[in-house]
Amino acid sequence: MTVRKLSQKRGWAWNVAVPLVKPPLLAIVSRTWIDGTKIPATGGCIVVCNHISHLDPLLMAHFVYDHGRIPRYLAKAGVFKNKVLGFFLKAAGQIPVERLSANAAGAFAAAVAAVNAGECVVVYPEGTLTRDPDLWPMVGKSGAARIALETGCPVIPVGQWGAQAVLPPLYVSTIFGLNLGALSS
Repeated sequence: MTVRKLSQKRGWAWNVAVPLVKPPLLAIVSRTWIDGTKIPATGGCIVVCNHISHLDPLLMAHFVYDHGRIPRYLAKAGVFKNKVLGFFLKAAGQIPVERLSANAAGAFAAAVAAVNAGECVVVYPEGTLTRDPDLWPMVGKSGAARIALETGCPVIPVGQWGAQAVLPPLYVSTIFGLNLGALSS
């Protein structure tokens, strides 16, 4: 159910992603969305949310998209290293963050520019999946607050719950033998 029509031009990456990703999400995940209309219909803003599953970015994109905005994520640079995925993410307007490096400032500047251009930027303040065994949030980093202070934009806090039941944080690494700790840390 779309709450607010999208007014932005999607671009080719979103034209590919929406019909590929949204139908499976509608099939496997039930949603109870509360107050999504608090995401401004236009103008720069920051959506901040907790991070409990590898499925979170897709679900949050669905939530933001269905409330009339194209989400631009601050995402760890490691996911951009795959040439195909990196090309796609950049085309979709996502912002790579080279954490713990001098280049991390570039992500801050890109996020500020995106907000100033009227974009909706999504930030996981913890910078990673929660490490708490009960999935409580960890101490957040200051990036979202710094972006808000720099731009004066509204900050919309979002709490999400349930994605961990579909894809628990360790499920993929346990089942497929992958080291996702490197992806989510």
